Amino acid sequence: MAWSMLFIAGLLEAVWVIGLKKSHDSELVWQKLIFFGVSILSFLLMDRALKTLPAGTSYAVWTGIGAITTTIVGVAWLGESASPLRLFCILLVVAGVVGLKWTSNTASSAAPPGAPPGAPPGAPPAALSADDAPRHDTREQRDQ
Repeated sequence: MAWSMLFIAGLLEAVWVIGLKKSHDSELVWQKLIFFGVSILSFLLMDRALKTLPAGTSYAVWTGIGAITTTIVGVAWLGESASPLRLFCILLVVAGVVGLKWTSNTASSAAPPGAPPGAPPGAPPAALSADDAPRHDTREQRDQ
């Protein structure tokens, strides 16, 4: 579910970038409202995806999907360059996004603070033993 939200957030990123570009050509308020609404929705979906996906991977995939989609729309409908070098570079971005998806766990791989070493994500903190408990010695006990 998180990957689906991230994918949609990336597509919406392309929509708001193109909307921002098109809003410069017009003084229509509704175009600017669509830009703001879609950008907020994109950020909200990204926020939801970040609850279970690693931050660096999520951000790279989000911006990658947005960049790829924006480039495709730019070439197809906005008359932007489709030079072989530019398309090759976009393919590198696609490869990076796919590679990040293949190499990422759905949940963060870090155990929560206080969990025993090697504990799965979401594991409850381990009970403190007497040796691990914080010490609150009095000054007299420390001086001995």
